[in-house]
Amino acid sequence: MGLNGSEKDAAAFEEKPTSPLGAEMPPQKPQRRQSVLSKAVSEHDVNATGPMGELLPPSKGLTTEEAEELLAKYGRNELPEKRTPSWLIYVRGLWGPMPAALWIAIIIEFALENWPDGAILLVIQIANATIGWFETIKAGDAVAALKNSLKPTATVYRDSKWQQIDAALLVPGDLVKLASGSAVPADCSINEGVIDVDEAALTGESLPVTMGPEHMPKMGSNVVRGEVEGTVQYTGTLTFFGKTAALLQSVESDLGNIHVILARVMIALCAISFVLCMCCFIYLLARFYESFRRALQFAVVVLVVSIPIALEIVVTTTLAVGSKHLSKHKIIVTKLSAIETMSGVNMLCSDKTGTLTLNKMEIQEQCFTFEEGSDLHSTLVLAALAAKWREPPRDALDTMVLGAADLDECDNYEQLSFLPFDPTTKRTAATLGDRPTGVIFYWTKAAPHRILQNGSSRFDFTA
Repeated sequence: MGLNGSEKDAAAFEEKPTSPLGAEMPPQKPQRRQSVLSKAVSEHDVNATGPMGELLPPSKGLTTEEAEELLAKYGRNELPEKRTPSWLIYVRGLWGPMPAALWIAIIIEFALENWPDGAILLVIQIANATIGWFETIKAGDAVAALKNSLKPTATVYRDSKWQQIDAALLVPGDLVKLASGSAVPADCSINEGVIDVDEAALTGESLPVTMGPEHMPKMGSNVVRGEVEGTVQYTGTLTFFGKTAALLQSVESDLGNIHVILARVMIALCAISFVLCMCCFIYLLARFYESFRRALQFAVVVLVVSIPIALEIVVTTTLAVGSKHLSKHKIIVTKLSAIETMSGVNMLCSDKTGTLTLNKMEIQEQCFTFEEGSDLHSTLVLAALAAKWREPPRDALDTMVLGAADLDECDNYEQLSFLPFDPTTKRTAATLGDRPTGVIFYWTKAAPHRILQNGSSRFDFTA
């Protein structure tokens, strides 16, 4: 589990080439050319100003009252969704090429005082619109409920303590923790230290970027190495990601390709139907000398039976039902046309390897080899010492350890420094001081082979 020794020995243990993060330096990588997007992001760092003109200075945390005032001023830290009002969804079901043809038939029937036929057609029109509206709204509610259950959180320093809150409640000036494995909740400036950030979602760059106080990690990126404290500078639509999303939404259409094709087909069908109706109407008047009223009634019948009135409603309802079904499998459908897009995909490539997990660990059975005088309880306390036990856990392992250990015993120690988990070294470490005795020692948590390959004979190992 860790190493016992003096502070001098602990320093000797670290006498290896290290990065500013404290991790062993990886082999030097060749210089790579920046993409256009990478340059744009870098220029955004250089030219950035805060919401009040200049960048905010390093924050020492806010109070709840200050955060509420800033939240009312700048709004929630989330991107506005383009939601169609429910009444407009219903009106769209009553209008279009097919519904328009049915409205013409209804008007003609009522004009000819054929009340029963006109009423039946009117009921069909309203029923089609109601069914489509109901299924669309129900699918939207299911997706909204799923989104609410997957809200991102952020570790923020408020009211003189670290706490986890909904990331949407962050405001400019908040002090947040940016740690390995966590997403950047807003555009933040780094107070001190350096971290490696994966900006692939923003720039397409496959390699992480090392960032320090002169840079600004963006919302939508992920921290892959290191741990720092940062000051929130931009939130919501003011972030780099928010401005980019707004530009995309301004040119994006809600209609999928299938709706565009259906609209063209329906217009063509309606045009053909009207031509047939006019031909039947003129033929009956000229050939059989039928009355104008009878000829018009026959033309209406031809119009109604020659077009698939509920075609668009059936397609919309089918997509809505599919969206609701996918939401039961924890799949978020941002818009109905996305289902149509995915239905045409032959191969979906993902960087997720192995099995899908819950990111949750628990102790199911004891399979430890304890040294004399130790047990599961003491081992968990020692594991907690190599974590930040006074702060909310940020990964599955720390969540398990801190949830099972007796943290009251950790108060006998003072954490002088902490090295967060690093994918390169695959360990966490801390320099601790024993309050009763004043002894300072170095403690690390990792797999046994990781500790052994970095150790030396001058240390006494405990596991």
